Amino acid sequence: MTIKLIRKNRCKYTEDTFYDVKWKWSWHKDKIVNLQCFCPTCNEELYYDDTTSNFVLTVSKVDFICEKCHKVVASIANENKNVHSAMMINKEIQRIINRKIKEI
Repeated sequence: MTIKLIRKNRCKYTEDTFYDVKWKWSWHKDKIVNLQCFCPTCNEELYYDDTTSNFVLTVSKVDFICEKCHKVVASIANENKNVHSAMMINKEIQRIINRKIKEI
């Protein structure tokens, strides 16, 4: 019964901070949609840049940049070029939901 309640109410879980970046999303049935990242300082939507990592580094990374603050807010290492940052954050969100279910 409690697990059903958490799954039903997970639609209220629509914001969190991962890798020092504020993330917001919405739910469509059981899927996360409209995943967006924002600057923790000014709340401006961030854009990402993964071009620098393709040439120099053996471990790829994605930089999340705030145009308003003129800085890189965060960098996420990504060893698998086929896994995008949105997929990594989606997995973090699912991990937190699963952890909350197990705590009950």
